[in-house]
Amino acid sequence: MLTGNYLSSPPMKWFKIIIGPLLFIICLAIGGYDHPQFKMIAVMLWMLSWWITNALPVGATALLPILLFPLLGILDLKETTANYANPVIYLFMGGFVLGLAIEKWNLHKRIALNIMNLSGEKPNRIILGGMLATALLSMWISNTATAVMMLPIGMSVVSLLGDKLDAFSGRNFGITLMVGIAYAANLGGITTLIGTPPNLVLASIVEESGMPSIHFSNWLFFAFPLVVILFTLTYFINTRLVFPIKINKLKGIGELIHSELHALGRMKPGERRVLLVMSFTAFLWIFRSQLTQFEL
Repeated sequence: MLTGNYLSSPPMKWFKIIIGPLLFIICLAIGGYDHPQFKMIAVMLWMLSWWITNALPVGATALLPILLFPLLGILDLKETTANYANPVIYLFMGGFVLGLAIEKWNLHKRIALNIMNLSGEKPNRIILGGMLATALLSMWISNTATAVMMLPIGMSVVSLLGDKLDAFSGRNFGITLMVGIAYAANLGGITTLIGTPPNLVLASIVEESGMPSIHFSNWLFFAFPLVVILFTLTYFINTRLVFPIKINKLKGIGELIHSELHALGRMKPGERRVLLVMSFTAFLWIFRSQLTQFEL
């Protein structure tokens, strides 16, 4: 419903709304109304302008093809709406909902802190623990969401070092931890089909092209060794070559992590349920091709 900030807005907001249809009309006027390529470009310009300027909610803009494609003769209504029910879309949605539930119950924070707690107080091990936690979460949640979830945890560790390290070591530790989280989020996303949208897009294109489907387990067994190699190289390059850390131990890191874990308390019922659903979902994703062979 387009109310509130989207309608009762200053003139700049209305300009952002108008620019999309204006670009649409200009493109059609230049290319002609009989060329399907220009019709498609016109729709793309309209949607891109609203997405870039945030003129309307992202979801509302994404529904424009349902209205415009049948009107322009690009696709009929049935063909257009069928794409919104593509299995890949539902797989995306399932991953996003799972990520929201994990974030709501702070399960990501508990997983990350427990992994970092096992790392000890050596700087390189703390960085390794942060990267491992990020990669593990990114296997099941989008890369961006994982990086955003892990950023506050990494910043808490870095802020503790303000008066404990010299300028050089503190700078290198902070940069390496933040960069490591970013790289680990991308590497973790490679590991599974739902780790990042391009993986699912590729699987969808392969299936629609008539080639053998890419199953979750096949992708996992193919990508995991590659990710292990890339993860190891990234870790050693960051910590030993690009941003070397010349200190052996960070006092106070253990206390910080223990205090954060203490603040979380014991696992809540909702947290346990999310962990159970996450584990069961991962099991079904991994062994889907084997399970579908059984006849009820």
